[in-house]
Amino acid sequence: MYALVDCNNFFVSCERVFRPSLNNRPVIVLSSNDGCAVARSNEAKALGIKMGAPVFKIQDIVKKHRVECISGNLSFYGDMSQRVMSVLREMSPAIEVYSVDEAFLDLSGIPEHELKPLCQRIRKRVKKWTGIPVSIGIAPTKTLAKAAASVAKKYEEAEGVYLMNSLQARRSVLQRMDVGDVWGVGRKLSERFTYMGLNTAWKLSECDPAHIRELTSVVTQKTVLELQGTPCYAFGEEPDHRKQIISSRSFGEPVKDLKTLKEAVSTFVATGAEKLRSEGTEARAITVYASSSPFKGKYYANSTLITLDNATSDTGVLTKQAMKGVDEIFKQGVGFKKAGICLHDIQHKSAHQADLFSVVDNKRSESLMTAMDKLNSTMGKHTLRFGTSNPNGKWRNLCKHQSPAYTSDWAQLLVVK
Repeated sequence: MYALVDCNNFFVSCERVFRPSLNNRPVIVLSSNDGCAVARSNEAKALGIKMGAPVFKIQDIVKKHRVECISGNLSFYGDMSQRVMSVLREMSPAIEVYSVDEAFLDLSGIPEHELKPLCQRIRKRVKKWTGIPVSIGIAPTKTLAKAAASVAKKYEEAEGVYLMNSLQARRSVLQRMDVGDVWGVGRKLSERFTYMGLNTAWKLSECDPAHIRELTSVVTQKTVLELQGTPCYAFGEEPDHRKQIISSRSFGEPVKDLKTLKEAVSTFVATGAEKLRSEGTEARAITVYASSSPFKGKYYANSTLITLDNATSDTGVLTKQAMKGVDEIFKQGVGFKKAGICLHDIQHKSAHQADLFSVVDNKRSESLMTAMDKLNSTMGKHTLRFGTSNPNGKWRNLCKHQSPAYTSDWAQLLVVK
């Protein structure tokens, strides 16, 4: 059996740990430049505030109901995430961190009657030791565990833990779940399934896996098998590597010079390349794009696609190509308000095909990137970086409502009087 531990409204919960006055109040956490809502408390959700809602569109709700708006503090949330995962490691035989606020637990070998009590203990300890509330779904496959966790989170009678250990329980959950909410089913696939009449997870689970493979792919076939209760993903294995990696940001102030735009894009490349390496993948193409504000002055947007001779995750190689892209799309006199990169044509590192005529020393490249990642992991992000990047440049976002780094900066620790 697998368990999926999901932190409730994670960013909001982190803020509430150190600001108890936010409890039982509508709270939203904002994206870069305080542009839109990326996390909402249950009270904020009840007011109709949607995920990703632009702040300027919800100002009336914010003022009327005194919604607390907080600028996101990713370093703080990352540290709190590590604390949650540390507790899980102490209480579970094996843990697979899936995201900043989710982790799978391998509960193989634990008697069925002990599963729910164990997860209740895990839930209580995480809350006591970190202050973060979590919901836990237990099921025979990862896909079903994700579905079970959504039930544990939504329904109070579940008391934070839901065990999906029977056909009746599986049917009850999947019949109420939209097919688009199934783990591994994206928007386009969801639209296709809905058009076919497969609008719920239960209807999808009743399909012939082999037929689904003919219509879509082996990945979707595995999803159907998982919905039927057949495990297809070993512990530590995700459904598939992501097809693209995007790193972008809206700027606090318009960027008008080429140097600053290159600093920003270079920083985005470094972030994207680090994600590639962490997932054991490489990219063979990179798109660089930038745009002005669509609300002020004459709108300008441009992008360029650069195809590489060989797939890579080397920050230096990707940065060199991205800088050529910036030169191509930059336009004098334009105040750029947003820029970013997209890494695509992504493949597993194991599928890399060496080029006899390549001038890149792959072993040297890999050693350098490994050393850089280890140093940055130990000493802090961006400790070692390429000179073209500037993570603290003037292009950085404006965060007017950011909380202190309560747990990761000595100068910002709470003072007890």
